[in-house]
Amino acid sequence: MKLIIIGCEYTGTTTLSKNLFEWSQKNMTDEIPGVHDHWKIPDVWGHPLSKSKLKRMTAEEQEQVLNLSPRLLENMQRQSLYYHMPRNVNNDHYIVVGHYIEEGIYAPIYFNYGIQDSDYVDRSVVMEAVEKEILRVCPEIVLVLLTASKETIEYRLQTKPHNPSVITKNDITQISKRFLEEFEKSSILNKIKIDTSQKTEQETLDEFLEKHQEFMSDHDKLSILLKQQVGN
Repeated sequence: MKLIIIGCEYTGTTTLSKNLFEWSQKNMTDEIPGVHDHWKIPDVWGHPLSKSKLKRMTAEEQEQVLNLSPRLLENMQRQSLYYHMPRNVNNDHYIVVGHYIEEGIYAPIYFNYGIQDSDYVDRSVVMEAVEKEILRVCPEIVLVLLTASKETIEYRLQTKPHNPSVITKNDITQISKRFLEEFEKSSILNKIKIDTSQKTEQETLDEFLEKHQEFMSDHDKLSILLKQQVGN
């Protein structure tokens, strides 16, 4: 699978990637090896869906990231974006959460860089360049947008807050609108949109798998078929 999963924080992007990763372990012979989810400052390092013992940054490390100047944050995140680009057209899996769209939306609002006509690289320029390169390497990639109502996001933020959390209650409407705008104007042709407001994690995964059927590669179909045969 080749996916970019985006959406306002608390719509379930990380959760979907986790459940998809676990689903692939059970249902594919060539399972998803990992997911990149590195653009929610300050938690910008680590691979929770891996065998690494250090799953995420410590609270002290997160504080150090937040104390970086906008210039250093911009440089660090820009390098991370380009480092996590698809490199090989023959790779069968490439899954990132947020990536250039998430970083391009959050940076100007919360971290004082990437603002148009500022001294730090305009994120609209970076977003366009990154997307163009991704499409050059894997034009079959699918852009997945998760949405949820303002009330749902606010409830999730209050009852199960992330540590740390990026968004604030007052910005939910603005940020949700920005993700929808970027989704709609993206040059990526293959698109899936899912409203998670009234859905369980399993229902969200099931809807994704159903909608992804039309974009599924022959490699993935064969991988699933082989796994079924091995199971039988």
